[in-house]
Amino acid sequence: MAESRVLPEGVSGWHAAAAVAGAAGAALLVSKAGPALWRALSLDAPGGIVSPLHRRIFDATLAAQPIVQAHTMRTALLASEPLASASGAKGVWLKLESEQVTGSFKARGAVSALGQQLEAARACGVATASTGNHAKGVIRAFEGLVGFGPDTAVEVFVPASISEAKLRVLRSTGANVRVQASDDCEKAEAAARAWAAESGAVFVSPYNDLLVAGGQGTVGLEIAEQAPDGLDVVLVPVGGGGLIAGVAAALKARLPGVQVFGCQPEQNCCMRDSLLKGRILGEGEFLNGATLSDGTAGGIEAGSVTFEACKELVDGWLVATEVEILDAMAMVLRSHGKVVEGAAACAVACATAPRNRARFAGKNVGIVVCGGNVAPAVVVKVAQRAMEQADEEAKTA
Repeated sequence: MAESRVLPEGVSGWHAAAAVAGAAGAALLVSKAGPALWRALSLDAPGGIVSPLHRRIFDATLAAQPIVQAHTMRTALLASEPLASASGAKGVWLKLESEQVTGSFKARGAVSALGQQLEAARACGVATASTGNHAKGVIRAFEGLVGFGPDTAVEVFVPASISEAKLRVLRSTGANVRVQASDDCEKAEAAARAWAAESGAVFVSPYNDLLVAGGQGTVGLEIAEQAPDGLDVVLVPVGGGGLIAGVAAALKARLPGVQVFGCQPEQNCCMRDSLLKGRILGEGEFLNGATLSDGTAGGIEAGSVTFEACKELVDGWLVATEVEILDAMAMVLRSHGKVVEGAAACAVACATAPRNRARFAGKNVGIVVCGGNVAPAVVVKVAQRAMEQADEEAKTA
């Protein structure tokens, strides 16, 4: 399936603010001016800032940077000649968040959110909703910044559909796991929010929080510093949009002119479809099919700040089929000996799909490899596909 381009004119969320001020500062006047006008009139915005929301996310990223640096890893940016050859790009670089603590970028957002709300977290604990990487990130951040005790706990709300394997892992961490009656992840989030509001606990959203998006934005700051010759395009896996909101905000502030593309599985692309419709789609309004990219699957919380961020900061959308995602997982395993999640491979698949070859020809392309936590059964499947690829290449050599 070909990529779907979301044009700013069609889904514009730019309600820019013009800065009108003297030396003492800027008074923001809300208007429907476009980003270029806002940039021209703002007296103190960095050159790449395109809107007030962009500025808020970038400021949140800068605020998160010290604590994220102190409690997570600065992951490598790996040059990949095999992927450059497969994509037709001048060069391809993999940002290996698959090697981050907890095996996922999610640790950054969790550290950012908790680190900036420590007093409340120590007093009343933390609540979140997740079946995987986000929960692991929150639990680790809580353990490192607050510490488990008789009066401090992490409450993790999960849907009834959670696998027994994931449930065992979460329960082994010391967190209180609350299995909900519904299979709906959004309902688990709503229950976690309600519990936090009643108890005073800090709710750490998987994506719908500027503190979380700011933490994820440190991935973009690192890419901008690590890329040897800058980058023309960066591909980011997208679920709820926290990662791409932060990464795009950071990259566009630090590398003006860079394009950021969201990548989703063809079977489950709520954010792309919501942007095309001009509103966040609810349950039953988008294809919510099974996918290897389970880390990006599912819906988006109503009113999520990430929806507006994607309107403003994402240049376009690419999708990958399940066959392409599996092939990409196998390609990364064969080329670099690394096991990556289906969500990460979704972005790799979008880069290497023949239909996108002309788009990336001659360009320097970055890919955010968002995680590396893969179920054993899937690892076996990926290894089998990698061997099949090797046999296919041998036959055509």
